[in-house]
Amino acid sequence: MKYITPTHMIGFNDELQKEAANVMGFLRSAKGLMSGNAARSAAGLVNEFKGQYGKQMLGGMGLGAAGGAAIADPEEGARGRILGALKGGALGGGLAGARILATGEGRRRAAAGLSRFGQRQRYTLTGKGLGETPAQKLEKAREIGIVRPAHDPAKFKAEDYMKTPWATSEQRAAKAALADKAQVATKEEAFRKGLMSIPGVAQGMLTHPGQTLKSSWKRADPFTKAFTGYGVYETGKGLIEKPQEGGPGRLEKGLRGAGSAAGWLLAPSTLLGGQILGMGGGSVGGKIGRLGDTAVGAMRRPRQAAPGAVTPRGEH
Repeated sequence: MKYITPTHMIGFNDELQKEAANVMGFLRSAKGLMSGNAARSAAGLVNEFKGQYGKQMLGGMGLGAAGGAAIADPEEGARGRILGALKGGALGGGLAGARILATGEGRRRAAAGLSRFGQRQRYTLTGKGLGETPAQKLEKAREIGIVRPAHDPAKFKAEDYMKTPWATSEQRAAKAALADKAQVATKEEAFRKGLMSIPGVAQGMLTHPGQTLKSSWKRADPFTKAFTGYGVYETGKGLIEKPQEGGPGRLEKGLRGAGSAAGWLLAPSTLLGGQILGMGGGSVGGKIGRLGDTAVGAMRRPRQAAPGAVTPRGEH
């Protein structure tokens, strides 16, 4: 029979502390990742992968990321796991893409998807390229995935919904149809106003900022709303907390959070639109806040008499 000695316990305690440090480091890194631009960029990337082949790509990336994180070197800690997940996700996505391109149908669908992707990015950046008349523009926007397809009541059948103690299947189907109709109408109205492109958003914020923000909030998914709420929290936290020596000031931290929250809320759902407005909003807010901190610091700094100047009598 083997006995546990104090030496064993010391080694065991050291290993526990090491593992605890690794776990806490991973959680801190994950929190930073999720609260920063990386998660929102990933959400924009996911939004671009639609349809059967898009889901296959996402599945390959997800499996690769899980495998990459699992086989990462434990000595590298949380950073190593995150880098492993990124490398594994890229490898998994590449393998899934190669499998899709191995068939003629896959290549045809991939080419069509790439074309729609490019058209979405172009419209996001310029607000142009979808047609001449409003009807043509809306139809093209539906085709390439900028707005949802037109509402179709026939898609909401009672047999597709389970009966609950508070509603019949017919009532649930009717409620879902009304919600879909309202969401489609909201997005089409925003498209007609140009709020699905960066130039349109800029014009909307200059002319009708309140309405533009309200429209963006109504169209936002729960993920975007959660990040907006986090940005508001970061804004208040930055304005209240005492700045660290040599670090960003209150206004810089607060306005960076506010700019990031507004940027990601207003950003079009396309990948480039999200990157430009989402990241740009935080950057611009931070720079404005830095100027404000400098101005406030200059106002609070006591005046110093110039060398050789005579101090008025009574002043010390």
